[in-house]
Amino acid sequence: MATDAVELGVGDRTVRISSPGRAYFPARGETKLDLARYYISVGDGIVRALRERPCFAELGDLHRGIDDRAYSLDALLEWAERDGLD
Repeated sequence: MATDAVELGVGDRTVRISSPGRAYFPARGETKLDLARYYISVGDGIVRALRERPCFAELGDLHRGIDDRAYSLDALLEWAERDGLD
C-alpha cells in the first residue's frame, strides 16, 4: 500500500521517505518506514561497527533481495546515478 512521503529528522538533516507504507518484510508486517526508523535508531553504532568493512558492491555482481529476487549491482548503480545519488 503506497502512502504519501514522510520526512524524518536524522542528525542535522531531513530525509524524505517515499512510500513509507510499502511492505519490506511482508511476513513480519514491517514497512519501509519501519526499516528507516530502525536504521536511525542504530545508526551511530552500526557506522562504527562497519567502518573499514567491505560494502556489498565489493562482494559480487548479483545480489538477492527481499522475496529472493535477484538484482544486479549495475542496475543499482544506474538507478543511483539517474537519481543523483553518490
